Amino acid sequence: MTTANPPTTLHEKSLPPARIFNRTTVYGILLLGTLVTLVPFIWMFLTSMKPSSEIIRVPPTFIPETWSIDAYKTIINDPSVREPGDQGAAGRSVGDGPDHRPVGGHGDAPAP
Repeated sequence: MTTANPPTTLHEKSLPPARIFNRTTVYGILLLGTLVTLVPFIWMFLTSMKPSSEIIRVPPTFIPETWSIDAYKTIINDPSVREPGDQGAAGRSVGDGPDHRPVGGHGDAPAP
């Protein structure tokens, strides 16, 4: 009576060391790229949860010591944050004054 070997699947085969190294290197680079991309978003979210005094602290802290959602409450409840028809910071440029005109001389444009 002979016993036949079961068919070998891909998972049962061993990969050559060079391929394992290449695969590990690619996954390592992808993981590093993911971290580089996500860390600023995580930092912004965690900073939004800090009270103002902790935001300007030197040296900065990554994780808030005191968690606060006051900034979100202000944005939602304070009418002075957003005027009717105002698009917020998205409709302005750096250096724009409160009347949405450039402040100072920008390039060749004369100052208002």
